[in-house]
Amino acid sequence: MTKAPDDIPETEDSASALPETGEVAPQQSSGVITGNDDADVASVAQDNIKEQSELSMDEISTKFNRVVRKAWLAEFAERLIPKALPPVVATSVFLGASWGGLWGITPDAVKIAASLLYTTALATSPFLFGADKSLFVTRDDALKRIDREIGDTKETPAQTLDDTLVEEYSNEIHKELWNINLKQTWEKWSGKMKAGKIDSGMGLTKPVKGALSALFGVTVALGVFVSSDPVHDVTKAFDWDLQMSTPTEIVASVPAELEIKAWITPPEGITSREVEYFDQDTQDHNHGGKKLIAHEQSVLTIMVKDTAVDITADGQPVELKKKMRTGSIKDPKTTYVYEIPFTDENIEVSIAGGPSWEFIVEQDADPTVEINGIVIGPDGVLIDYTADDDERIRAGQIKMKPAESEQGTQGEQRRPLPSADIPSIPIIK
Repeated sequence: MTKAPDDIPETEDSASALPETGEVAPQQSSGVITGNDDADVASVAQDNIKEQSELSMDEISTKFNRVVRKAWLAEFAERLIPKALPPVVATSVFLGASWGGLWGITPDAVKIAASLLYTTALATSPFLFGADKSLFVTRDDALKRIDREIGDTKETPAQTLDDTLVEEYSNEIHKELWNINLKQTWEKWSGKMKAGKIDSGMGLTKPVKGALSALFGVTVALGVFVSSDPVHDVTKAFDWDLQMSTPTEIVASVPAELEIKAWITPPEGITSREVEYFDQDTQDHNHGGKKLIAHEQSVLTIMVKDTAVDITADGQPVELKKKMRTGSIKDPKTTYVYEIPFTDENIEVSIAGGPSWEFIVEQDADPTVEINGIVIGPDGVLIDYTADDDERIRAGQIKMKPAESEQGTQGEQRRPLPSADIPSIPIIK
């Protein structure tokens, strides 16, 4: 809004007498300035310049615009929260139920009702609070907010500071007088100009804010730590099977295929054999597969997921070794573990509802060490020997012990060695 020269307040109290809105042309009411008497205008301007603030108009404008921006943001947030918070809360509840695995255990009727309720909440909740206020916030809205925060019902200093002069009264003298009035207004009211607290009008007390924060935190935790596939868990809410089966329809019950993991662990020290793995599809040589060979003293471990089964070894039942908890929190699983040690004979293992395997057990031969000769020389005792084993000799020792004084098998008298300090000689091949 523009204002004519007659509207300019008196020089002494120009800041407090500024009109509420509009652009103002300078005029002083004591010794009325018409705009034609340049001498009078200059005289009054010189008197008032002495009292103006040390701040330049650019500095005042910068500080004032900063307050206006804060007020604009506060006004926008105050209008946005009532429209955005209800659908955000509804979405948080829906996501929490999805990521917590609720849709995997509820019937289709419940999922349909929950989906429709959530969709309705998204469409209607933004209009529950603050429906009369638009999200389009203008600068004038921000100025009025600042004036409301000042609380003076007679004056509107923020709107006054935003006024400008009309072009016909924009000569240098008029501008100088107008700037003096603006500086006086700024000096009087700048300390009270603020954006004010954001009040959404929704009654968000501290307990309510705490509850909302807890809700959002639980939702995020479920999505990060519980759900293994967040997107798929959400789509489960809309996965409905609306087909109805007829009462006379008979569905054959087909047992689910067992999920089996098995492996043979060779005995410690046997390096020529690696751990062999099997599953429910493995066949032995009696059923078109390869021979299953295991070393004596090996151990067969069988893991069956979700089902405890009957397992026999050569017709004898195998006891359950242990149960393991697998899967996730929302989809827990149980794995059953069995162990079968291999002795020195072939063994047939049968799994009820699964495969049967015959294992060929290779016996472990004892290692042999044959001493070919002993030479005693100045450097000590030299023993010539030959070592042999089915799994190869890795290390061993030749130990010489004093013989007991007793009758030998051929009638000869065995005598102890002359020294009790008999060495143990390591052998490595």
